[in-house]
Amino acid sequence: MYNNQSSKYSLRGQVRTKEKHKGIPNAALSIVGDSPAHYDIAYITNNNGEYNIRGLSRGQYTIQVNAEGYPPKRKHIVVKDIQAEQVLDFFL
Repeated sequence: MYNNQSSKYSLRGQVRTKEKHKGIPNAALSIVGDSPAHYDIAYITNNNGEYNIRGLSRGQYTIQVNAEGYPPKRKHIVVKDIQAEQVLDFFL
């Protein structure tokens, strides 16, 4: 059953190069592992390397980013009631 109240959280951030902190366009982000709800959905960064994942539920997520020419990277995040929007940046 879909509960709109529990899917009101978002995660945004930017995928950037380690060296110059330049945004990486067209990087693919996916929610992987045992993360709730959106594990099979991919997100693509914009021309500035920015992304915004909306409609998340409370819980633990593992986010993986893949970009051509860079090794993949994973990060873990916990979505809580105290923050409707969280920021998670990646440096590749």
